[in-house]
This record gives sequence, C-alpha cells and structure tokens, in this order.
Amino acid sequence: MLSLQNLKDILMFKESTAKIQDVFENEFYDMYRESDRDEKAFLENSVDQIFRKYYYSAIQPETYITPANIISILVEKEITKKPGRTGKTEKSEKEEQTEKAEKAEKTDEGKKSNENKKTEKPEKIEETEITEIIDITDITRTTVDFVFFPKITLTKQKGVLSKIQTNLHYVNTQKHHMVDDMVTVLEICKKGIRVNNFGIIEDSERKKLNNKLFFNDRHYQNTIVLVAISLGYMKMVKEKNKTLAITTEKSNEFINMKTEYKIKYLVEGIIGSFIRTVTEQFPKLENILEKDTVWQLIKNPANFPNFLDTVNNKFGLSFELIEKAIYESEKIPDPTEQLKNLIDKNPSAFQIYLFTMMLDIYLFTPLGYYMQLIKPYYSTVYNIVFELGEIFNILEEDYRIARNMLFSMPDEFDLTPLGEKIILDGKKSKRSQVIPKKYNDKKFLECFEIRERYLEEELLDAIEDFNRLFEYQDEYDKEHDDEYGEEFDDEYAEGYEDYYEDYEEYEYVDKFYDEDEDEYYDEYDDEYDDKYNNEYEDGFEDEYDDDYENEYEHIFKDEYIYDDESDDKKNAKISTDNEDNVIDLMDYYRKKGYNNGKKKYEK
Repeated sequence: MLSLQNLKDILMFKESTAKIQDVFENEFYDMYRESDRDEKAFLENSVDQIFRKYYYSAIQPETYITPANIISILVEKEITKKPGRTGKTEKSEKEEQTEKAEKAEKTDEGKKSNENKKTEKPEKIEETEITEIIDITDITRTTVDFVFFPKITLTKQKGVLSKIQTNLHYVNTQKHHMVDDMVTVLEICKKGIRVNNFGIIEDSERKKLNNKLFFNDRHYQNTIVLVAISLGYMKMVKEKNKTLAITTEKSNEFINMKTEYKIKYLVEGIIGSFIRTVTEQFPKLENILEKDTVWQLIKNPANFPNFLDTVNNKFGLSFELIEKAIYESEKIPDPTEQLKNLIDKNPSAFQIYLFTMMLDIYLFTPLGYYMQLIKPYYSTVYNIVFELGEIFNILEEDYRIARNMLFSMPDEFDLTPLGEKIILDGKKSKRSQVIPKKYNDKKFLECFEIRERYLEEELLDAIEDFNRLFEYQDEYDKEHDDEYGEEFDDEYAEGYEDYYEDYEEYEYVDKFYDEDEDEYYDEYDDEYDDKYNNEYEDGFEDEYDDDYENEYEHIFKDEYIYDDESDDKKNAKISTDNEDNVIDLMDYYRKKGYNNGKKKYEK
C-alpha cells in the first residue's frame, strides 16, 4: 500500500524532479537580478504564469519530454512497481518466506519454532508501508485519479527577493485547492466585492483575496469570480455608480457537495465563462461555440485540429493568403510595418490570433495548470530570456499587453488521470504525448543537458541574426526613406497599440459601458502616474475604419494598472545570494553588448 504522501516524498528525491525545479529557479533568478524595478515587480506578480509556460514546454527539442510529462512518467513508474519492502517485490518476499519455512521444517528446532509462531503475534514491519488511499496492487491507469505538480513560491524580506522555492502538490477527487478557494471566495463575497461591468475584480478590492488563495495571481482570482458568476453562485448587482459581485443562496448547493462533484461543477463554470467571453467578443462564433461542442473538444483532444479548422473557416481565414503575407512581411525589418502588411493582406489573421490567446486565458490555463485536468503541450523549448525580453520591451508602454503575452495557445493537450476521472467518468483517453519506456530518472537528466546546449546555440544564433538585421535595416532605410512617411508611423503605430492594448485577461468593455458613470478615474486619479490617467479616456477614436470600430469595440480592457504590485515594486531590490551554479544565459548578452538581454537594438 502506498500513500500519496509517501509517493510525494519519493518524487521529491528524484534527481530529474529536483532538476526541473533548479533549472527554473536559476533561470528565473538570473533574469530577475538583471531586471529594473518595474520588471522585477512584473516577475514577482507573474511567476505562476511564467512557470506554467516552462512546465508545459519541451525540454528536448522535437520531443514530448516536458517537466509535466517527466513527473507523470516518474509517477507511473512508481505506482506500477509491485509492493514490497526495501525494493523487493511481493513475489520475491513470499518466495523468501517459503524457503525459510522449508529450512526450518527440516530441523526439530525449526519445527518447534514454527509451532510457537502459530500463537505469536505477527512481527511488526519496520519499513514504511503504503496504507493511504491507494492500493498499488489494484492500481491501473483508469483508476488513478491524482496528479502531482510543482508550484513556485517567492519569499521577500524587506522588499528584497530572498528565496525561490518549489513545492510539490497533488490534487485528486478528495482534495483540490480550487474547490477550497471557491468556497473561500464565496464566503468573502457574501457582502459583495466590487467588479467592473464584465465581472473582473477591481484593483482596490484585490486585497480582500491576496494571500488567501492557492495561487496569488490576479488571473486566478478573476477566474474563480467569473466561474462563480457563470454557475450562478455569485450575481452582479448595480449599486449607485458601482457594480458588486455578491454570493447567492444557490452557492450553498456547491458548499454541500462532495469534492468530486464540486470539481465537475467548476469545469462547467469554466466552459460557460469561456463561451460567454468568446461569443461576446466574436458573435460569429455563437453557432459553433456551444456547450456540447466545447465538452466534446475537452473529451477528445485529438479533435483539437479539426476544431481550429472550423473556427478558421468561420473567420474566413485563408492560409494561402496568410502564408503569402508572412513571406512578404519577412522582407520588412520593422515589426510595425510587418504587422500592417499582415493585417492589410488578411485581417482575419489578427482575429484568429486573439481567439487563440483567449483559448489559453479562458480554457486551457484554468483546466490545465489551475485544475490539473488537462496537460497542455508547447513544442518549443521555453527560453525565458527571449520570452521575457519581448515582454519587457513593451512593459513600460503598456502593462496589459505584457500580461497578455504570457498566454498563448498550446500545440495540443492530453487529459490527465484526474481529467479522465472527472471528464470521462474514469474511461481511458488516447494520449498523444507518449514518451519511450527507455526514459528514466537518469535519462531525463541528459535531456536537460541537451536543453542547455540548445539554448546556448539559440542565443548565439539570435545575436548573429540581429547583426545581420542591422545591415539589412541600413539598406532598407536607404531604399524606403520616403515610402512610408510620418503619417503612417504615427497613425498605424498608435492604431495597433490601441487595437491590442485593451486585451488583458478578462478586462472587458461592455456594450453598454458609459464612461460618465464610471467612478474609477475620479477615485484613483492620484493612485497612478500621470501617463496612465487618461490612457483610455479617448477609447477607440479614429485609428481604424468603421469596420474595425464596430467589430472590435468590445476588445478586452484592463483599466487597472499594477494592481497589488505597486507597493512591492517600489521596494524591489536585487539579491546577490546563491549565485553558484546559476545558468547565467545573460552572460552571452553582456559579452556581445546585447542591451542586457532585451530584444532591442540600440540605434
């Protein structure tokens, strides 16, 4: 018999499990110590989302070997071992006992000893036995209903990041953090919590939830409130010039349910919230984004490509046109001009981009890292320098865009054992993320060595590419000095910024939104810097044609900047402890004079 706690202890001592943690902690800290004050605050408040992307991304290129799959394989190898003590199998122990008994019977002393043993109590086994929840002899893939996963915790002392720690947790049909957090939020919101017109918690109210939930992340908080609203466990009430989300009496049914049913209801709420958000954003998808359709997608991960094809067709996306546009855009060095060329040639491309991002924000992240029911897969190796470098380039200009860039649609996904139990009622699903049996704890360590070499080569290649870009930029500028004047630079750069900037996880502009009724600016004008005060007051004015204005007037909007980060970011300082064995990818940038790791070239 094996308990989940025993299994957790075993996993924590596996070398590859420790490597998963060490690699992320070192790379995150390395990035942190090279960051400025605002970037540090962003890292601290986004660590869960950054780790999530790393956790589901390939370690070795062109393989399914991800940190999530490594832990899954290690768990499967442990639970399929036959039970025994000190590594012995059940069969070998029985054979050993039989041999001892036979030898004892051959002597009078042995016979006498055997007679005495008939009345003696069984000898106490000193080794740890498995006694809780799981009987290993009966375990199969269809009966396993638990998932182990890591979570990052940051510790600060006097405003300084002093410790990065990874803890291993598990969820099953009897124990789930999101179930507990839903109950906590429903209790806190009995008197109401202030939200915007879509149900997003206002920043002034986040202190009610901070440090009280499993994930201390604004997206996680928003997810729980939106799911509660979707299920009818909270309702939105207008009170003067503000909107409150208040717990309803219907929520009592959830509190009194068994944990397994609570998990199923959370899935219903997540799917409902996803459908509501996407269809209000893209009404043309109403007839294909129905509840049954989304349920079938989750139940059958292999149908994911077909689902995307259906959506693409609805948007009228032409892959031939988009491939041609991409090919032509690659000839244009300036990213803004590239984007203009892409959208001009095929506007549907940007629509599908927004949709795929919303898939991750509303569906895959809640069902994946939060609930551990699905296991997303990103085929590219996660390069924290590249990914965060791109985010930091626009962080100063717009915090909302930076947060959005943490989300992207995975290439595919599988159901986890808990997902099979909840979504398929215990039936087995066909998994695509298959890893050869030859991989074990030692073999996984070799994959991390391959990853390190791959990232080094990728970084050096990027530096060479940027050097070539400078040369090409000079030639291009000479040829096109007058082709695009200041009129395009100002109009389109600002247009794209407004077109995209309002799209931060769930922050939504309602159809009937009236700025005159919103008290946010009156109450919080002094809370933010002047550069943020009037950022959204003009809304979408003349940057786009009427077609764009009508289609995207409800683009997501985060009116609340830096939420709970304001205090920490002011005091954030660098900690220089524990630098030994740090994978210092930034050294490559410093050696090449590459602007501290940011993907920005100095003119």
